[in-house]
Amino acid sequence: MKFITNERPTKEGFRNYQNYMEYYSEVLDDQISGKIDEDKIRREIKELISYQDPDGSWKLIQEDYTPYDAIVEYWKKPTVLSTAILINYKLKNKKIKIKNFDKSLNEALESIIKGKLSGHGFAAFNFKIKSLNILIKAGLKDFLIKYPNYNKKFADFILEEKSNLEKSLNANKTRFDYNEEFKLRLREILNLMENKKGFIFVYGRLMKKDGRKHKYLKNSKLIGEGVLEGYSLYDLGYYPGIVKEEGKVKGEIYEIPVEDLKNIDSYEGEGLVYKREKLDIRIENETIKANAYVYLQNVKEINKIDFNI
Repeated sequence: MKFITNERPTKEGFRNYQNYMEYYSEVLDDQISGKIDEDKIRREIKELISYQDPDGSWKLIQEDYTPYDAIVEYWKKPTVLSTAILINYKLKNKKIKIKNFDKSLNEALESIIKGKLSGHGFAAFNFKIKSLNILIKAGLKDFLIKYPNYNKKFADFILEEKSNLEKSLNANKTRFDYNEEFKLRLREILNLMENKKGFIFVYGRLMKKDGRKHKYLKNSKLIGEGVLEGYSLYDLGYYPGIVKEEGKVKGEIYEIPVEDLKNIDSYEGEGLVYKREKLDIRIENETIKANAYVYLQNVKEINKIDFNI
């Protein structure tokens, strides 16, 4: 599969970029979930390393002059994604029989340090947050714990980034990228880095407005009301359920200790009646990932609850 081009950005070049990001995003997801077998991921890693530039990055557009917005799009984004795949592979494999793997990963980490996770223009800070999300999803926290001295400069860089985010949040300086609000996304990313708290989107009996103080949320903090798009709410009798289809669902977002989620899993019959998934929830002017329980059974001939109710 040919992704790299020496030509100026064209429609074909943009398609190559789209293909690269879609293809390797799927590889990362399958790698994390364990859907990809060892032989296939080894082949993918080898091919990925073959695309890597001498400076440790992955430049999908190779030309002498590249404007900074194109550098972010065609160099930095694929570099973050590719590095995430290598981090996850290192984390899951004690003995790696891929030539120059550690050299490649170290150079990738150095490239990220050099780039400072800084984006361009009105989306500069958004790029940083999205990049950290990808690296965290790949297992960044566990990687730094398991291999604290693998690349000390990279570990220090991530700690400094985390410290800067905490300072911004504590000082209530949470507007970036032309005054866009990032308060909840900052809390989300810091929660992910600590792995102690997370967000949960609740509807039905778990909602505060339902009139009952639910014991499973006693240690949680209400953040506010949110909207889930691409799902509909159904009246299942004693309790409701959401299913993936065209529609919208209103609910409440809580910040919850991660350890409390297992109790709610048991209460909701996770894996049998519901499946807990991380979904995009719109709250005020931000979109965050939150745990939500999706109904697994058939809803044919069951009444749908209108979004406006």
